[in-house]
This record gives sequence, C-alpha cells and structure tokens, in this order.
Amino acid sequence: MLDDRVLGALALLFGDERPFDRDERGYLTLLALHCAQGLERAHLYGSETRARRAAEAAQGRAAFLSRASAVLGSSLDYEETLGNVARLAVPSIADWCVIDLVGDDGHPRQVAVAHVDPAKVEFAREVLRRYPPVPDDRTGVTSVLRTGAPELYPEITDAMLVASAHAGDHLRLLREVGLRSVILVPIKDRGRVLGVLTFVLTALDRHYDRDDLRMAEQLGERAGAAIANATLYAEARAAIRAREEFLLVAGHELRTPLAALSLHVDALLDLRDDASIPSVRQRAHKLRAQTDRIARLVEDLLDVSKLTAGRLELEREEVELGGLVREVLGRMREEAERARSPVVLAIDPVHGHWDRSRIDQIVANLFANALRYGKGHPVQVVVRRRGDHAVLVVSDLGIGIAAEDQARVFERFERAVSTRHFGGLGLGLSIVRELVAAHHGTIALQSAPGRGATFAVSLPLAT
Repeated sequence: MLDDRVLGALALLFGDERPFDRDERGYLTLLALHCAQGLERAHLYGSETRARRAAEAAQGRAAFLSRASAVLGSSLDYEETLGNVARLAVPSIADWCVIDLVGDDGHPRQVAVAHVDPAKVEFAREVLRRYPPVPDDRTGVTSVLRTGAPELYPEITDAMLVASAHAGDHLRLLREVGLRSVILVPIKDRGRVLGVLTFVLTALDRHYDRDDLRMAEQLGERAGAAIANATLYAEARAAIRAREEFLLVAGHELRTPLAALSLHVDALLDLRDDASIPSVRQRAHKLRAQTDRIARLVEDLLDVSKLTAGRLELEREEVELGGLVREVLGRMREEAERARSPVVLAIDPVHGHWDRSRIDQIVANLFANALRYGKGHPVQVVVRRRGDHAVLVVSDLGIGIAAEDQARVFERFERAVSTRHFGGLGLGLSIVRELVAAHHGTIALQSAPGRGATFAVSLPLAT
C-alpha cells in the first residue's frame, strides 16, 4: 500500500507450517512498503519518460511543420515544392512519403515520392504503374480524393494487406513495401480536394497517432494554400499577358481606321473648290464607314466593361427576328461584297420578346465573324422557329476551328488564329455568348479545320 492506495499483493509461500510473530509480520509489511515505493518510482519514471518523449515528438512535429511551411512558400512551382516537402518528411516523420494531385482527367497523378532508401523510389513507382488506384476503392488515395476525409492506420496488419490487394502479385509487392503504420490526408483549398499526402512508417517500433494525424492535416491545408497561390499567380500572369496582347491588338485595330480616316479627311481638304457634289459625297461615305468601324470597336469595349461589372440590362420588346436579320445583313452588304462572300438566306418570320439592339448585335457579330474567316466562300444564314424557341444559324465554309480551340474562341480576347492574318479584338464571340446567356438562350458550335464553322443560337420566345 502507498498513501492508503492498494497497489497489489505480496504473497510468500512456505512448504512447512511456521508461526509469524509481530516482528516478522512487521518485516513483511515493511518489505511490501518498499515494493510499493519501488512501483511508484517506476511509474513516475515511466510517466516522465513518456511525457518527455511526447514533448520531443510534439517539438519534432512542430519543427517539421515549420520547415515544410518555409519550403512551401519558397517557390511558385508547386510540383517542385511538393517534391522538396516529400524529401523533407523522410526520415524525420516517415519512411515513405508519396504526394498525389488530381490530374486533368480527375484521376490521381503522382508528383512526388521519397524513401529512406532512394533505390526504392523507382520500386514504388513501378508498383503504382502496375497497380494504379481503383476509383471506387473504399480506402487509400482514391477514397480520400472522393470523400475528402483523412485516414489513419496506426497498425497495418497482414489481413489488411490481403483485403486491399488486387489480382496477380500485388499482395507480394505490398508486403515488400513493408507497411507498418500509414496516414493519408487530403490537400485542400477552400474545401476543394486537390490531392493527397501519404506518410508511411515501416519500422515495427514506430506508429502514427492522432497527434501525427493533426500535424499531417495542417500540412495538407498549407500545401493546398501553396498550390492555390501558385495557380492564382499563374492565372494573374496569363491575364497580364492577355491584357498586354489585347492592348497591342486594340491599338492596331484602332490605328488602322484612324489612319484611313485621316487619309479621307486629307483627300477632302485637297478637293478643288469646283469639285462635284457626288465626289464629296463619295468621300463622306468612306469617312462614315471608318467612323462606324471605330464606333463598333468602342462599343465592343464598353460592352465588355458592362458585362464584367454585371451592369448589362435588357430592354425587351416584341421583335420579328427574320426581319431584323434581313435589316442587319442589308446594313452589312458592302462588307459581304468586299469579302466576296455570297450570302444564302433561309429566313422565316419568328416573333419573340427580346432586346432588339442586343439581338442586332448578336446577328452582326456572327455575320462579321463568318465574313472574316470564310472570306471568298458563301455564308448561309437561317432563321427558324423550333417549338417555343427561335433558332438562328450562321454558317461559313472558311478555315474552320480545331476541336481543342472551340471552347476557347468564346473567351474574351481569344482567337484560334494568329492576329497577324486576321484583325479584330477577339471580343465578338465572347459578347455573343454573354448576350445569348442574358436572354436565357444557348449557342453551339460545329466546326472542323478546312470545313468552315456553324454557329447555332437558340432563344426562348417568351421572357
């Protein structure tokens, strides 16, 4: 006993009968007390040792997390940074460290592997190549990617390896890896799972616990933030490049009509005093054409500004789409003649409730696009009613658009061709898509290189 607490019992057995007097009983009681004191000292020493080890482990985790955070912030090349983190984890907190990110196809893509024995890194990659993760696995990398929940396995048993092995010699390879204790945590950015961090211990005397799991989760959050920052930086750089290219193109596009405008003004100024009215009117028409071109460029820029700020408002009214299309094409007849593109019409009268000026803009942009890229080839314009929708189709037989570029041509300042050979700001189709969406309609594109392009707009008739 110690402090009125019973710690155990000391039993002495004898082969013969013998009496126990007071002194002997006192001696045995003292012996039991010494045993109790020895047990207490051993208990205190064990508690102190465990506390010291726990403190050292916590200090090691904190130090690793601090170093890993510094590595994550050292570069905007996040794949290289994650590789450095994996190498930093071995052997301080793991014998194996594997980092997977979600690929473009939605499947895990291994970006980093580290092991205490560098020769085994290639072995791990070979195992992955031969037995990639299965999308519906109940545990492991794909499970963490699917659920976003971490997984902690303090002790990996052979039965667990048998349950997780695929066909063939997968089980043998798993046993060769020597899994003893495993942690898998998601790499997240604002709730979105970007990848998985996997830490593995192979020594029998080391096991992961809840504290290790919390440290790994913190690292996963910091890795997610680092990837997000790198992605935002790359997007910002791309936006800056796009802006610079746009400014160059916009300057060129504005300078061309301004130069022509200046030439026509000079020609007017040089006319003789007795110049005929028709010659003056001819120059005036050319001036009007150039000022209209500048006005369209400025309107496109203003529309982009409104769409970006969310200030686009529709003024709906009853519109007969077929008549509006004929009006727009008549206004652009000279452009079609300059492009040497005959226009084929198949137009039915279709009434709907739309913003007349914005529908005018949709038709003009699609027709101008067909003339630009289908120059010298016929352009077909179709207006039909299909159920409770109006359908506008503009087709050309020009250069066409590759499949990989078809989504991109609807983005602002984007084109599938070089700016050297084709003018424009790269805003027309982007504005069309936004205006169609504002009317709750859809736009579809069918095209192939050398076979022209067909844009089909579907607009609901009612509000």
